[in-house]
Formats: sequence, C-alpha cells, structure tokens
Amino acid sequence: MFRKKSSNLKVFCQLAAFMMLIGFNIHYYTQTAVALTIDGKEEMIRSHANTVGELLEEKEIDIEPQDNLKPSANTKIKNDMEVSLNKAKTVDIVVDGETKKVKSIKATVEEVLKEADIPVNKHDRIFPDKETEIQEGMIISVKKSTPLTIKNGGEKNKVWSHTKTVEYLLKEQEIKLSSLDKVKPSLEEIVENNMVVSVIRVEQKEKIVEEKTDFSVITKKDSSLEKGKEKIAQEGEKGMVKKKFLVTYENGKELNKELQNTETIKEAIDKIVHVGTKESKKTPSQGNIKSSNEFYVNATAYSANCNGCSGITATGINLISNPNVKVIAVDPSIIPLGTKVWVEGYGYATAADTGGAIKGNRIDIFMPSKSQANNYGVKKVKIRIL
Repeated sequence: MFRKKSSNLKVFCQLAAFMMLIGFNIHYYTQTAVALTIDGKEEMIRSHANTVGELLEEKEIDIEPQDNLKPSANTKIKNDMEVSLNKAKTVDIVVDGETKKVKSIKATVEEVLKEADIPVNKHDRIFPDKETEIQEGMIISVKKSTPLTIKNGGEKNKVWSHTKTVEYLLKEQEIKLSSLDKVKPSLEEIVENNMVVSVIRVEQKEKIVEEKTDFSVITKKDSSLEKGKEKIAQEGEKGMVKKKFLVTYENGKELNKELQNTETIKEAIDKIVHVGTKESKKTPSQGNIKSSNEFYVNATAYSANCNGCSGITATGINLISNPNVKVIAVDPSIIPLGTKVWVEGYGYATAADTGGAIKGNRIDIFMPSKSQANNYGVKKVKIRIL
C-alpha cells in the first residue's frame, strides 16, 4: 500500500514538471524579440509588450519629452524590431555668471548652445571647447566679449574684451601708462558695449630758446647843440638771453609752455642820444612860432607799432609801456622838443618825438592803437604853445 502511494506521487511530480516546462516554452516562444539600444548600448530582449512604450515601462525606463525615441512610444512591437533611445542629458550653461539649466540630446557643446539659442562669436570664451562631447551634469561656461574702441595716443583700434573695468582692459591689451598719461573714462569705470576709451599720452620736455632783447634809448641834454638838434652819441645794440621752458605735450601736440629760468648771454647796449639845449640866435622863418602862440598845422596820426617805429620816442618815452601818453611828433625847428602844447581835438600833449616826414607846419599825433591812427587821416587843426 505504501509503495503504491509513493509511485503515484512520483508520477504526479514528473507530470507537473513536464507541464511547467511546456508552460515555460510557450511563454518564452510567444515573446517578441527586440533589439533595444539605450545611449549607444544595445541589448537583445524578449517581451510580451504590445507597444514600444509598454516595452520601456516594462524595463522601468522613464521617457522625458527631450528624449529621442525611435520608433515612437505608441508603435506596435514586431519581432526583431530595433528600438533606440537617446536620453537627454542635463547641462548647466553659465553665461557671464547667470546659469541656465537645459536638457538636450545634442552631442556637442556647440550644438547645445545653438539649441539653447545662446549666440556666440569667435571672440567669446567657451569652456569646455565647442567640440567637446556632452556629458550628464556638465557645466558649460560662456564669457561674452565686449566690443570697444581704444584711442591710444593718435592710434585708433577696435577690440573685444572680457574684462570688467577700464584698468583691466588696458592690461589685457598690454597698454602701459606713464605717470603723466591720462585715461578717459577713468580706470575704475565699468566696461560697456561700444565704449570709447581714450589714452592721452602726456610728455614733458625741456626746450631752450635764445631771444634778442631790445636796447633802451637814453636822452641826454647837450648845451653845445642848438635847441631841437639831436646827436647819436652811442648806437644801441640788442642783447641776448637764453630761456629754458618746460613744454607739455598731449598726443604729440604742445599743450603749454612754462618758463623755468632766464640766463643773460649778452647784455644790451643802450642807445645814447644827445638833445640840444642851446638857444638858436636865428630869427624864425615864416611859420615858426612868432608873437602869437596859436597857429594851424596839418596833423596826421601814428602808433607805437607803425612800420619802422621802435616804440621809443626821440626823447626816450616808451610808447609801448605807456599807450595812453599824449605825445606829438614835430619839426624841432618849428616846435622845440619838450614843448607843452594844446592840440585841437586831441588835448594837452608834449612835443616829444620827431619823424622823417614831419617838416614845417606839420605834426604827427600819437594814438594808442594802429586802427585809431589809420582812422584819423589828415586834418588841419589849431595848436597852442603853452
């Protein structure tokens, strides 16, 4: 009895094992064979899934909108089908300190930047370089370049820079400054697009100049000469001085000149003129001062800067230093030098000068400016001897 039961149990076990084997074979051979490639790694799998989406769900593979799945998720599974999935990678793009997180299936840094609509030019700094393959969690750094114009002295150049201030811009461009140079805008100024930076080159140089100096005219009374006569006792000679200037230049152009010192090389020699004081014994001719101290003369005008004028009168008055002095030029044989007079339309004056063209009843009136002298013309005026 015991043997019979043992035999039946054995048969049952064998039958159960056979049925399981048949069931396994049915399960296995009714599955669809699929070649699944994920991010370049291929795997052969068998599945009872009806669609590609169910297949991925069965493999516990999540799909995101940025992923590249071929064929699409609702495609029905077929035997020996090839399914490829390229998972989008998360990348941080940092542009001038501002971070943008993106997901992309693009292969290189250049492609990701283009997809993210981040324009770059050849002057921008990109790290890692544009050909680098994208990895999950990668950080792409973009440092944008700034277009600027640098005026360095007289030279003008368009440059691109990645610096923040004018000071670092000049260092980046290897532009060195001297202690006198000027920079506009200031070195601390923040760099902006299309900014114009001017470097003004300042130089200081010593300049030596030799100049002639005028001589003085000294008049001396001479009792041996008739009144109104003059005699040159000593010719004047101009002197010479050496002046040292400190000249400042900006971009090669003279800005200002500062006198440092003056050295006399040659002293000027004064011109000495003897003026006669001896009373003439001859009787004045017609037109000379007679019993009346009033008479008419033809009057013209002159200035200290007239052609051929030295600015010093025959009696030594410096008309340049004394532009408001009242002086007339006379014929000393008619009106002696030093005579005080009143001239109609001019006022009180001194006969203190002579002239080659001043002969007879004619006088030349001194005016402060050349234009006033030119405007005076020729007039007939009354003169009174005081």
